[in-house]
Amino acid sequence: MLKVLIFVIISYLLGSLPNGLYVANLKGIDIRNEGSKNTGATNVFRVMGAKFGILVLILDALKGFIPLFIAEKFGVTGNSLVLIGITAVIGHTFSPFLNLTISSTSLKLTLSL
Repeated sequence: MLKVLIFVIISYLLGSLPNGLYVANLKGIDIRNEGSKNTGATNVFRVMGAKFGILVLILDALKGFIPLFIAEKFGVTGNSLVLIGITAVIGHTFSPFLNLTISSTSLKLTLSL
């Protein structure tokens, strides 16, 4: 049970990383002030181009994949993996790195689950 709790925490923290903000900041752009003002891959794609948008999309996908992959290697199975995956989505939706600002796309996805 402790193992699952550790992976839930890791999953939340990884899921909450605002990759779009970090990638845009590498080019000196505050993506929160550009385009739709969203930190997601679509806005990065529109503002900065395909290369950066695809990079953010891949990084965002890895936020959910990495904790699940590692947890499975440590013997976590079944509903615990589902919990870890959902926690990554919750982290993406309610990021402490963005003052718990809610991504509307993520909120819709979370509510549909």
